[in-house]
Amino acid sequence: MATSEEINRRFFTALDKLIKAREIKSARQFCSKNGYLPTNLSRLRSEPGRELPTRLLSALVSDHNISGDWLLVGTGSMKKPKHVRNN
Repeated sequence: MATSEEINRRFFTALDKLIKAREIKSARQFCSKNGYLPTNLSRLRSEPGRELPTRLLSALVSDHNISGDWLLVGTGSMKKPKHVRNN
């Protein structure tokens, strides 16, 4: 079973790659869209043992094509195949 620290590391890896690829404008914009304070996101990055809110994990999976398997347990590739959609 993955630890909160491992999930946080994968979450921030995905978020940073999405920002770099310009699929997300910024961490601040991601927080605003998902009803989360940017200062709390910064705290999660600096204290990786904290548990990420489910809504942030869900946003990466449902809105940005990130694999839930990769995000939660570290298996498979980070991005879902193009033909897979969550409803």
